[in-house]
Amino acid sequence: MRKTACELKPDAYRVTHPEYGTVDLVALTDENAVLLACREWHISWGLNACDCRAVKLKKAERGVCRCCGYEAFVNGNGLCNQCAREKEIEKRAYFRQYPVKRERP
Repeated sequence: MRKTACELKPDAYRVTHPEYGTVDLVALTDENAVLLACREWHISWGLNACDCRAVKLKKAERGVCRCCGYEAFVNGNGLCNQCAREKEIEKRAYFRQYPVKRERP
């Protein structure tokens, strides 16, 4: 018998994809972890979920986010999911503004 959402406790998951890499996040189930990882990578969940592997790392612990200071379930980097998402958006915007120049062969 499946548990309802209010009975589930969040766990820390590591989701890997062969093309998009690895992301650590907090989710209720492994399916939810894959969905959140696809959102993080900005890819279609329906097309890429079969290639993702979710591994439960440990029970998620409530901690204090080192960015916003709120008590939340924090990832391995010490950030809550919202702050981790905002940091990734800021990083992408920075590299759009100042692209890394690569030499062509």
